[in-house]
Amino acid sequence: MQVSAGKVGKLNTDDDIIEDNFK
Repeated sequence: MQVSAGKVGKLNTDDDIIEDNFK
């Protein structure tokens, strides 16, 4: 998942946002 956390954050759960930030 290489999408901006801003857009993903509104669609996915917080766990998904954390994974994006670590990648």
